[in-house]
Amino acid sequence: MPTRRISSLPVLAGLLLASTTSAQVQPDSESISASVSALLDSEAVVGVAINIVTREGIWGAYGGDAGHDTRHLGSQSVFEIGALGGLFTGVLLADMIEKGEVSLEDSVLPALLKGPKLATGLDEKTTFMDLAKQPTEHEVSLLGLALAEIAGEPYEALIRKRILKALGMNSTGIVMTEEMQDWLTKGHDQQHKVVQPRKVKPSEAALGMKSTARDLRRFLEANMGAPRNDLQQVMRDCQDMELVWEKHSEDGIQVLYQQGKTKGYWAFLGFIPEKEIGLILLSNTGKELNDFAMKALLGKLPKIESEEVEEPEEIFEEVVLPDLPLMKLFVGRYLFDPSTSLVVSLKGDELFVQVDGKREFLMEAFSVQQFVLENNWILEFPVYEGGRVDRVVVESRGMKRVFLREGK
Repeated sequence: MPTRRISSLPVLAGLLLASTTSAQVQPDSESISASVSALLDSEAVVGVAINIVTREGIWGAYGGDAGHDTRHLGSQSVFEIGALGGLFTGVLLADMIEKGEVSLEDSVLPALLKGPKLATGLDEKTTFMDLAKQPTEHEVSLLGLALAEIAGEPYEALIRKRILKALGMNSTGIVMTEEMQDWLTKGHDQQHKVVQPRKVKPSEAALGMKSTARDLRRFLEANMGAPRNDLQQVMRDCQDMELVWEKHSEDGIQVLYQQGKTKGYWAFLGFIPEKEIGLILLSNTGKELNDFAMKALLGKLPKIESEEVEEPEEIFEEVVLPDLPLMKLFVGRYLFDPSTSLVVSLKGDELFVQVDGKREFLMEAFSVQQFVLENNWILEFPVYEGGRVDRVVVESRGMKRVFLREGK
């Protein structure tokens, strides 16, 4: 069994859930942190990533073993997501309905007969509606294949063009990029034995997706609230038609969700449309965690009374992330000497740094002024009176260097 390893850096980045959230449904960060720690301590799972998304912001926790010597488990860590990837197929179906390419009442068999020969178990009366309503894994696969045949494109290329690219989900796919391979967590069975990545048959393309907490967060955010563009409207249509989404009702609260399990991974994504509260849970252990995820989303995990709990070694730490105006202060070119530079840029709501005009790294915040790079460098930006930022302190391998902003 692999040794459980906790990153020496703070592994929880986010904010306390806003007090404006309904008291009836309020995921509790302290209870979730304590429950995740208990999962790890009991060795129920090897590693876990959990994100909560609300109108007010994002809260996340990452703990356990990613299976890497050089990669801490974080928002860029890659997991197999199994049938959860069927949500992309549902959105694709809604998009093709909107464009008049297919109808829910159409028979699915003619499209499947055009593709590779396989045992479908379907007859000519089976419609797209039949496959899309609370589908099995086999039905999700067939649905993806049929839509790809109708569109005349490979399934993954179609999903990427119509959904993933528009949402900036660059670390999601069936065939992994070099960066995704670098961040792929090692999957484990329920006895914590390492398992090999799933080999996806052509007939199972829709079940072969891998993704990250960061990418799934973007998908979740695009599904919540009022639609802001055509794709988000299609996503609302997908919800309204109940395509692939599962429903769970409890105490008058309705949850839309989907989960996926492979031999070495488990994934959950769900949200409460009325409250605009969502949750993502990814694990590199093939253990069912649906009950845990649903209780976390509905705020029903056991409450932890701080005075009754012995203070453990810090595993999770809560921090407030920088907002957009503050991040803009960090943008610029910084010099250590004439030949050694850092260039900080802002793309959307994420900061990146380019080192010596070469490779560019995502800057993952773990406090308002501190960031970590995937090469384990830590960048700290002192902010002086009046919002002045004239330097960045870079820590690497226990050594600190000061880079001064050019022109200051």
